[in-house]
Amino acid sequence: MTLRNAICWALIAPGTARAADVPMHVETLAMGDTSGADPEDNAAIGAAPASLGLGERYDVQAGFAYGTEGGLHWDVSAVDARTNRFLAFGLGYAGDRTSPALRTEDLPGWQVTGSTLTNVRRTHDLLGAIAFHDPEHHIALGVGGDVSFFDHDQGGDGTTGNLDFGLAGRPISQLSLSTFARNVISSLDTTGDRPMLLGGGVRFEDTKYGALAAQVDIDPDDLSWRVGAGAEVVAGGARIRAGWQHGTTQVHTLTLGLGAETVSGAFGWATWLPLEGNFLDGMVQGVSLRIRAPSASDPPPFGD
Repeated sequence: MTLRNAICWALIAPGTARAADVPMHVETLAMGDTSGADPEDNAAIGAAPASLGLGERYDVQAGFAYGTEGGLHWDVSAVDARTNRFLAFGLGYAGDRTSPALRTEDLPGWQVTGSTLTNVRRTHDLLGAIAFHDPEHHIALGVGGDVSFFDHDQGGDGTTGNLDFGLAGRPISQLSLSTFARNVISSLDTTGDRPMLLGGGVRFEDTKYGALAAQVDIDPDDLSWRVGAGAEVVAGGARIRAGWQHGTTQVHTLTLGLGAETVSGAFGWATWLPLEGNFLDGMVQGVSLRIRAPSASDPPPFGD
């Protein structure tokens, strides 16, 4: 089993490191896909469940992306991390439709003369996560899971899924730390393409100036790995983002993005550019919209 099988974003583009069953948030994807320790990223529902408990918020988020091989990704998610003093939870849906090149293992045992083989792969994931945290959101334990319905031209249809666990901390408001284990119960993986994934992330953020973040993911089965790092600069109401990714089965990839943000929500755009070969073959474009109900503890808009 390879790390690519665990974290590639439904084969939207060769070399990208994104899971099909994770809500997309271009704010952290543009920073090298470093969502693991972001206390405001709904991707935590499917990637790092404990991070849901690191902040107080109501969020609704939607994302869409287009990549090579006809890849499409769309998702919607919601998080409630305010109603209960000790509990945060999130729900989401993610869908993908891709048409990757046929691999040898995808070929059927026989083919009708003159027929054309297609390889459209369709997945629909339902996700949920819950985090238990202290009243001040300094430490949290999380558990999450997903049920995935797939329908592939080659490989048939069916259902699969798994469970995720995490531990996260926020010792000061600017610093967030997170560790997580994804797909921890192998018997739930009916397709064999979701091996366990261990990871950790760190994020330092100042609402007036920007943020720095890094994340590492490791497949303990074959020790394949991926690392990402990125930065965000605040310029009034605008956000300028850049990052980098690399791994055992992933080429060096540059990530870039722009966004606008207020206490009531955010809109962002991101692109992924592989730095080896023809970058157009692996380019991905994504957008996301986040709407949130601000709380009394939120900083003023635009970092004023």
